[in-house]
Amino acid sequence: MKAKTFFENFIPGNRETLKHYLKHVYTHENHQEHFITSLKGTDKITHRINWNVTKVHWHEETYVIAVGSDISKFTEENTHLKKRLNSIQVGFDYFPFGIAYMNAKGKFTTMNPRFMKMFKLKEDENLYFDDIKLFQKNIGFKSIQEYIKIIKEMTYKVKHKTKYKSFTIKIDVRLLSGKKNSSKLYIIVVQQLKD
Repeated sequence: MKAKTFFENFIPGNRETLKHYLKHVYTHENHQEHFITSLKGTDKITHRINWNVTKVHWHEETYVIAVGSDISKFTEENTHLKKRLNSIQVGFDYFPFGIAYMNAKGKFTTMNPRFMKMFKLKEDENLYFDDIKLFQKNIGFKSIQEYIKIIKEMTYKVKHKTKYKSFTIKIDVRLLSGKKNSSKLYIIVVQQLKD
């Protein structure tokens, strides 16, 4: 029975692609290559390995240095995070209240369908907080900027009348901020209250 090589034993992925990368290293004088492969451990668990392979000449000798780091955990965490973000997005889209995200300049960056329906907005509309008359008249973006520095979260209750009925709208504004002013993010949650 023929003994398997290192690659046959431990690299279950496409060896032709790997040969292509290694050929680059072999044919160039001083060369560095970066790629990711699967690597089957002795425990039969397959890991994702991030390889940095460098070819160097030193004292009339040629060396190929390969440094591999296991990124399986990060890949799994990233996949888990993407799944969570997707589920949050689904929740965001179907949440029973109107929700919008707004940047430091008062521009809406994301709005859920309920928020757009409440204020009769179009999806591709370039919209600022004060562009919504109800917000501008009863709150005003400058007022938010002034008070939210201290409080970080504010709630407004606004009486609103339409042609057919009147009702109260509760508007919650929360500030999430990073180190820079430009990294501020406001979350606006709007709900209609029963009178």
